[in-house]
Amino acid sequence: MRFAALLFAFACCCVAAAAAAAAQPYQPNWQSLDSRPIPDWYDRAKFGIFIHWGVYSVPAWSVVGDYAEWYWERLESDTTGVYQAFHNKTYGPNFKYQDFAAMFKAELFDPDTWADVIARSGAKYVVPTSKHHEGFTNWPSSVSWNWNSVDVGPHRDIIGELFTAFRKRNLHAGMYFSLFEWYNPLYTGPNPEEYVDEIMTPQLHDIINTYQPDLLWTDGEWMQNSSFWKSPDFLAWLFNSSPVKDKIVINDRWGEETRGVHGGFYTAEYSAQVFLNHKWEENSGLDLHSFGYNRMTPAELYLTALDVITLLVRCVCNGGNLLLDIGPSADGRIPELQQERLLEIGAWLDINGEAIYNTSIWTVQQSELVFPFNYSSPAEPRFISRRYADINNFEIPAGTSSDTTVLLGSGVKTYEECQYLCTKNSTCLSFTWYSAAVTNGFALMCYGRIDEAYEPASLVGAFSGRMEFYRVSYTQNVETQLLYAIVLPWPGASVILPSDQYRANFDRGVCGLGGTAPLPGS
Repeated sequence: MRFAALLFAFACCCVAAAAAAAAQPYQPNWQSLDSRPIPDWYDRAKFGIFIHWGVYSVPAWSVVGDYAEWYWERLESDTTGVYQAFHNKTYGPNFKYQDFAAMFKAELFDPDTWADVIARSGAKYVVPTSKHHEGFTNWPSSVSWNWNSVDVGPHRDIIGELFTAFRKRNLHAGMYFSLFEWYNPLYTGPNPEEYVDEIMTPQLHDIINTYQPDLLWTDGEWMQNSSFWKSPDFLAWLFNSSPVKDKIVINDRWGEETRGVHGGFYTAEYSAQVFLNHKWEENSGLDLHSFGYNRMTPAELYLTALDVITLLVRCVCNGGNLLLDIGPSADGRIPELQQERLLEIGAWLDINGEAIYNTSIWTVQQSELVFPFNYSSPAEPRFISRRYADINNFEIPAGTSSDTTVLLGSGVKTYEECQYLCTKNSTCLSFTWYSAAVTNGFALMCYGRIDEAYEPASLVGAFSGRMEFYRVSYTQNVETQLLYAIVLPWPGASVILPSDQYRANFDRGVCGLGGTAPLPGS
C-alpha cells in the first residue's frame, strides 16, 4: 500500500509539473521568446514621443554634436579637457555630479501640460526615462536610496504622475530603462553579477508591477551579453506571469548580441536603417545630436516639422514606427521651440493621419518624381521617373535602360495624339495615354516607355534646367485596404504618379485629405 501511495504521489507531481509547463508558453531562451507576437496596438500607433529627463538636465550641456545626457561620463572620461573646463568654470572644481540632484527641482513640472502637448502632437504612445545610465531613478526605487526623484530633487514620483496624465488622454504609457549604471559600485566592483541580482532585476520587477507599462524600452545592453543581464529569465516572467503579459511591447536591446536579432521591435537610432522583414522603430531627437536638453544647440540644429513628418512617412511606409525625442529643461518645461515643432506635426497629422495610423507596408514603399525647377505652370507638372533609383538631378547617364517612363506631352486631347508623340520619338517603344483629368480639368498626360539609352534632348518637348526631386511614399489601411500616396513637400497643383501600376490602384477615386480639391493619383 505504501508503494502504491508513493506512485500516486509521484504521478500527481508529474501532472502538476506538466500543467505548470503548459501554463508557461514562453521559455527563457531566445527561440521561444522571439516567437511571441508584438501586441497589435504598437504597429497601429506608428508615432511616439521619447522623453529624456533626469539629473543631466541640470547642466544641460555638451559640445554641439554630442549627447548632453552623457555629461557625467564625459566629465570622467574626457581627455580634451573641454568638459572639465566648462564644469570647473561654471560650478567649481569641488562640485560633484551627484550635487546636481539637489538642483533638479522640477519646480515648473506639470504632467498634464506635458500630456496635452504630446496628445496634440498626434503621438499615440510616450516613453519617458525611468532611469538613464547615471542610475538616478524617476520613481521611488527602494534599491536606489537617496538617488531617486522622491528622496532628492523634485521629491515627486515623476513616472507615476506622468503615467496618470498620459492615460487620462488615452496615450499608451511606456518607459525607458538603462540596464547598467556607469558608476554603481556593485556594477564596477569585482562581482558585477551582484548588480544584476540586487539592483537591476528588482528595479525591473518594481516598475512592471507598480506602473504596468505598455512598453519597456531597455538600453545599455551593449555592455554585456544577454546571459549576464539574465534577460531571457526576466522576459519569460514578463510574458508569462507579469500583470502586463498580454499588452507589453519590448525592443531588441537585451544584450550585446541581441540588437536587430532578438527581442521585440528592432531599433535604429539617428540612422537611415530599415528592417522591411521585421517590425522596427527609428528613435531620433528633435535635437539633431542629443536626446537630453543641450543649451548649446542652436535653433538650426533642430529638426523642422517637415523634417520630422518626412522621417515619420519614411518609417511608416517601410513598416516602422518613429519615436521622436524631446528633452525638457531641469525646471520641468518642454522648451518653446520643441513645443512648436510638436504642435506643427500634430496639425499635419490632424489632416493626414489616416494615411499614417493603422496602415501597413504596401507592395512598393517609395518611388521618385523629378520636376523642373520653377516650372512655369502648376497645371503641367512634367517629370521623368525611374523606379527603384534615386534621381537627384535631371541628367540621366548614358546606358539607362529598361522600365523607364517619361512624360512625352501634357495637354494631349486624344489617344491618337499620344500615339503620334510616341512615333515621333525614335526611342519610344510604347505609350500610355493617362485619361484622368488633372486638377480643375487641366491637361491630360501622355507617357512613353523607353527601353534603350537616350539623351534628354532627344525627347519630344525636351526639358532643360535644374530639376527638383520628390519622393512618393505609399501606405495602405489594414482594414479598408485604401491606398495612400504621400508627396513631401507638395510640389504644386497636381501630381501624376510615376507608373501605370500605381495609378491603377487609385481607380476607385482619388482625393486630397482634409477636404482639399481632388488630386489625380495624389
